[in-house]
Amino acid sequence: MKLVILVVVGLTPATIGNTVGEVNVPDTHKRSVEVTGTYNGVSVSIPSVYLKVTASKLPVEDGTEIKGTTTGALKWSDLYDATTARYIRKDASDTIKVTIVDLDNNEEVIDSTSKTVALSDAKPKATTIEGKASFTVTPEEAVITVKKIEDGSGGYKVKDQYGVDFTTATKTYRVTNIAENADAYAANSFKVAGNDSKDMEISGAERGDKFTLVIKADNAELTVEVTVGADVQSNIEDATNNYLDELIKDVLEKLRQDGLN
Repeated sequence: MKLVILVVVGLTPATIGNTVGEVNVPDTHKRSVEVTGTYNGVSVSIPSVYLKVTASKLPVEDGTEIKGTTTGALKWSDLYDATTARYIRKDASDTIKVTIVDLDNNEEVIDSTSKTVALSDAKPKATTIEGKASFTVTPEEAVITVKKIEDGSGGYKVKDQYGVDFTTATKTYRVTNIAENADAYAANSFKVAGNDSKDMEISGAERGDKFTLVIKADNAELTVEVTVGADVQSNIEDATNNYLDELIKDVLEKLRQDGLN
């Protein structure tokens, strides 16, 4: 686990060895200590009232919440390498110790555990993109939009290096490795507009087509394998054959004719 702390300082040889004042963790990145165990084969979270949490640099408030560091707990040299000319940033660390007690028996110690955590003042940045590695997308009138991709996959979330949602990142979508269904109604109909942008859009997509989607946000990247499913208009509704009237007649037949020319 890594915790982000906010510090702003101009370091010099005279100040690199100084202690750091009290440091706060941003609200978006605050963490709580949680202990899980197994009971009758089921993973359970132990209520915080049974936990006694201590750490040398990280004061724990309200039982389990970590909000920052204590005054003087860190030196600047813990966060920046004093042996380098430009004081390259590095992580500090602390060990969180947790004791599990029996409240009904004079807080007798039942068990204990510990974990070393990293402390960092590096600015949050897009680091990973989380979501399905493959899924089937549903086009509408042979069109696939970014919204269709996000809704059909369950959504792709950008995370920073601390595992927190990086909501300011702009995702782009690039389509590669297109493999059109050989039995599709319209040949060579699969087209991509605005490729490698946030507004990417696919037209002429038919059931059975496949492609690779590369989603990026700054330096974070995820490769997804996508299969095109049945079109929204592939149905009969109230005696109206949308497949023939809406999809074939109005969309795919034109694409088929275009492919012949």
